[in-house]
Amino acid sequence: MKNLPKLPKGAVHAVAVLSIGMLGSITAGCYDMPEHAPMVNAADFRPFISLAPNPITFTPLSVFPCTGGGFVFDPSLHLVITASVNDVTFDSVTIHLVDGSNLGGPSVTVPRPQLTTLFGSTLIRAGTTRDFVLSPDFGCVTVFPTALQTTAVVVDSSGVQQTIVLQGMVK
Repeated sequence: MKNLPKLPKGAVHAVAVLSIGMLGSITAGCYDMPEHAPMVNAADFRPFISLAPNPITFTPLSVFPCTGGGFVFDPSLHLVITASVNDVTFDSVTIHLVDGSNLGGPSVTVPRPQLTTLFGSTLIRAGTTRDFVLSPDFGCVTVFPTALQTTAVVVDSSGVQQTIVLQGMVK
């Protein structure tokens, strides 16, 4: 041990810091994340809702004639809700036909009791997705719709209400 060269004090500190940094990097690569640890993309903890099909196919029902003209438009659509990190309950949805005749066009609201009748529980567990198939009855409409807008209300497990608006084109 007599023949070891003397290093300047600053170099010894630099070698020590680099060694500790490399050791930290090497051991960090060996960490296996447990299967139950949730992976969240960004910091968005809101539920995600999508509308399908998009575009919505326009199929007037000629079997049911309307008095005074017009046609029956009875679309079938899927409202797909994904709960993020909290359980959410699908509370209500309002579906608007956007037809250019007024600000909102005809609309149909489906409140929670009716959703419960249609689907049983409307609870979506954290990290899961549910598909709610809806067939709103707009009755007789006289103007061809250009879009269908949904305003869905979900309530998370702490009671916070969130309103999410989507729009799908009609072709």
